[in-house]
Amino acid sequence: MLSRSLLTATITTLVGVLLLGAQPAEAAVHFYLEPGESKCFYEDLARNSLMLIKYKLEVSADGGRNYIDTTNPNSPTGLDADVFFTVEETFDNNHMVGSQLGSHADFLFTAFDGGEHRVCLRPQVGPGYKLNQKARLTLDVSTGDKSILDKGEAKGEEIQQRVQKLTQTLRFLKNEYQVFRHKEAIFRDLSEDVNSGAVKWIIFQFVVLIGICYFQLDTLKTFFVKQKVV
Repeated sequence: MLSRSLLTATITTLVGVLLLGAQPAEAAVHFYLEPGESKCFYEDLARNSLMLIKYKLEVSADGGRNYIDTTNPNSPTGLDADVFFTVEETFDNNHMVGSQLGSHADFLFTAFDGGEHRVCLRPQVGPGYKLNQKARLTLDVSTGDKSILDKGEAKGEEIQQRVQKLTQTLRFLKNEYQVFRHKEAIFRDLSEDVNSGAVKWIIFQFVVLIGICYFQLDTLKTFFVKQKVV
């Protein structure tokens, strides 16, 4: 039989393990990226669990000697730099289940199925251009239930910032769509002009060809008539 002290120690250990397992999983890492480089890591997520990634993107303008935080709204870099995330289910033939730009230094993902997920991230500038400078990326990854969302501060301000960024994105897309429609109209008009000119040129060639044939036939007819007379 186990002694009382050994039994107490065993129970304490089990309770500690259970409490540890009940806490959301967290991991903080940082790594350096060369210009245009992307990084991937793997997370084992339970079904319907959340993964919250807090990140800080720092860019170097002097070849890696100094880094400036670009996720800070008051950053002096002048770069509209952020991080683009993709999430794939490795257990389902690398099926992509998430693809979006981070928002104000965080990225939230909900796992629809349990299993290993591959998370890839790529610093970019503006609408999809790769960052052509060295970067340092710090990640704080939390996984668990919705309780991990309670860690954030100033939620109202964060939501307002997200709305502003979404509004800017929609405005940019609207402008791009208008430019696309304008170019499409120019291309359509040009195509119609080219097609109309091609049709006219074909008709002109056809008329000229008929005229040449008629002239040749008339010449041959005259020639044969003269031959008979002679």
